Amino acid sequence: MNIFSVTDKNILHTELIKLIETCHEEGFLISSKLVNKKNKDSIIASFEKQFKLRPRVQYNGLHRHIEIDEIEIGISFGHYRKLIEHHVKLIGFQKQQYVAYLLVDDSKLHLHIIFNRATGCKGNLIDANYPECSHWNSIYKVKCSYEAIVNEYYRAEQQQLNYRRDIEQKVRQLVEYSSELTKHDIQLNDAINRINQVLRKMASDL
Repeated sequence: MNIFSVTDKNILHTELIKLIETCHEEGFLISSKLVNKKNKDSIIASFEKQFKLRPRVQYNGLHRHIEIDEIEIGISFGHYRKLIEHHVKLIGFQKQQYVAYLLVDDSKLHLHIIFNRATGCKGNLIDANYPECSHWNSIYKVKCSYEAIVNEYYRAEQQQLNYRRDIEQKVRQLVEYSSELTKHDIQLNDAINRINQVLRKMASDL
């Protein structure tokens, strides 16, 4: 059973900067869009550049915090990136500038997705109170994203398993074929030896 909790909050410019700094120092950057991810400062600069397109907006960011208390099947670091990308697309925010971090403590996993609320100088603002971003809907879509990644993992594992089985079957067939050839070689050598014995006996009788 997977236990998720999701909280959404519109955040100020200063809160967004501080959140990026904290997550960058304590966690792992796992996904991003429309940012220079070379380092912490370049990420912040990317956000601030786009903030200037909407100077009157007070709450520049949207912070989605996904907390995973219990997870039935663990997935790899790379699959968390795919989970985030799938989830962002699923909630309709794939055009937004964002960064996502994975933080791990003693008992929980934390995914922090930090969005720029504006898509551009004339773009609509995403909001924590929009129906598409509602609490119930977000938890449901986190589960959908997780299950999609797990299913993809299982498909890959099944393909590898089928490939290994196919190779093992071909190896067994080759071994069996080699054994048959060995038997035929022994039988042929026996026949040749018997013929040589007969020829030697005929020669001695002459």
